[in-house]
Amino acid sequence: MSARLPDDGSVEERLADRVARVLRVAREDVRLTTLGMTSLMAMELRNLVLRDLAVTLPVSLVLRAPDISALAAEVQALMGSDRTASDAGGAVGSMERIEI
Repeated sequence: MSARLPDDGSVEERLADRVARVLRVAREDVRLTTLGMTSLMAMELRNLVLRDLAVTLPVSLVLRAPDISALAAEVQALMGSDRTASDAGGAVGSMERIEI
């Protein structure tokens, strides 16, 4: 699965939309550090990113990201490589492939 590499703003905009959707908040209220994303929400976001951008984002990375800009930078890095969740997440990566 390969995705076209959009510019930084495009990835950040898409992620902000998806995070707002997962957290069920207005887009302008999206701040990962203050909203308390749960692991199930992180999995939902990971699945949306996989579907929309063809990037397998480790759930642990979603939970550690302080804000959308940092998460967008990580997605961009993964889009520019052939890394998958198992490459970036070690043993946990294989467990993250389970769809809910």
